[in-house]
Amino acid sequence: MTGYEIRQKLMDADSGERCFIKWWRKENDFADYELLEHFLQQVEPEQTFEGYELLSMEQMWRELKNIDPQNIWMEHKKDGEVLHWQHYDSDGRVREDVYRYSPEVLMAIFDQETQGDTLC
Repeated sequence: MTGYEIRQKLMDADSGERCFIKWWRKENDFADYELLEHFLQQVEPEQTFEGYELLSMEQMWRELKNIDPQNIWMEHKKDGEVLHWQHYDSDGRVREDVYRYSPEVLMAIFDQETQGDTLC
C-alpha cells in the first residue's frame, strides 16, 4: 500500500483514541513508531508500506514498558499521571526525569530508548 492509500484510509476512518502509528515496509525487518499527526504530515503519497497499526496511549505505554520495564514507571497523582524515567545523561550518570503523561512524552522516551531499533 502507498502513503496516499494509508492517508485516505485514516482520513475516512475515526482514529478515536489512537494517536500513534506503527508501520513497516516489506523489505525491512523493523517497525517504525510515530505520532499519527506527525506521520500524516510527513508521509509522501508514493511511499510504499507493507502494513500499519494504530495504537492508543495504553498500547504505546505497553510497547515502551516492554523495552525497558525497570527504568520507567507511572505514578498516579490527583491531577493526572506522571512518568518517571531513569536513564544515563550525556556524562554517563544515572538521572531520573519526571514528565506529564502525554503522547509526545511517550514518543520522545520511546525514541530515546530504542534509538530507532525496533524489530517487527
